Amino acid sequence: MNHFAYRSIRGVPLDGLVLTFTHQDNDPVGLGNPNFESDVIEVRTNIGLSVTSITSVLSYGLTDFLDLSVAVPLIRTSLDGTSEAQIVPFENPTPHFFGTEENPLLRVTTQASGTSTGVGDIALRLKLGVANRPGGAFALLGDVRLPTGKEEDFLGAGGTSFSVLGVGSLRSGGFSPHLNAGYVHRGGEFQNDAVLATVGFDHLMARRMTLAVDVITSWQIGDTKLDFPEPITVNALVGPSSAVRIIRPTNIPDRRDDIALASIGGKIGLSPAANLLLNTLIPLRQGGLQPNAAWMAGLEFSF
Repeated sequence: MNHFAYRSIRGVPLDGLVLTFTHQDNDPVGLGNPNFESDVIEVRTNIGLSVTSITSVLSYGLTDFLDLSVAVPLIRTSLDGTSEAQIVPFENPTPHFFGTEENPLLRVTTQASGTSTGVGDIALRLKLGVANRPGGAFALLGDVRLPTGKEEDFLGAGGTSFSVLGVGSLRSGGFSPHLNAGYVHRGGEFQNDAVLATVGFDHLMARRMTLAVDVITSWQIGDTKLDFPEPITVNALVGPSSAVRIIRPTNIPDRRDDIALASIGGKIGLSPAANLLLNTLIPLRQGGLQPNAAWMAGLEFSF
């Protein structure tokens, strides 16, 4: 089971998002003429988004060197939000208002919430063991994620993605450092391909307890596919002079979504055939949509 309670996007808290909307440019040409075109609507939002997934993974050894895995996630997504819209007039009186002429308002608040539950994007994985020696091992891993989750319900990415990685590890007693690196192609409309790299170690702390520490990174390829509106220039008359105002449509920065996470967890042996897995993810870079921390708990059975 994984649980993500998202708290920020590109470093901006989800309870502090600001969107600013400018007026349509009417005749005569030039935004800000007449003066009421200098009015803006400022919207402040407070969004709560959480995702909980229970994933069943079945792996089968086709040969001594080739494993096939299928991962089927059951996902529950919860979204609630509040938005407060404020008309910021350039001068009074202003012709703009919410409500009615009998009860004009410059500020209104709305709320929305909802949940969805269903199957997410199913993953098919193939691992090929290239080398396996007492001092280390190397394998190739291929992963295909099918768009089986409904994108409109926040259950899936909306496109097929695939990744290819090299997985290498060394062994020295109870200590095992490892390095994974590869490439992922994401088929979603607004998602970029990325270079993936993970470095870390497993350390056998006791006979049935293993500590695992990793740094997991994803480095965006190319310019972001999200189109951010450019700052808008408004020319307004201030007394006998003309002043220029620059309106920024959002406080979300237009930058790359490079991601780095610290992963700290462990494996506890419950029996020769069963293990308890525990893990925590902590963001190290402010990129994309991220929680303050995320946790995972799972059971692993061999038969």
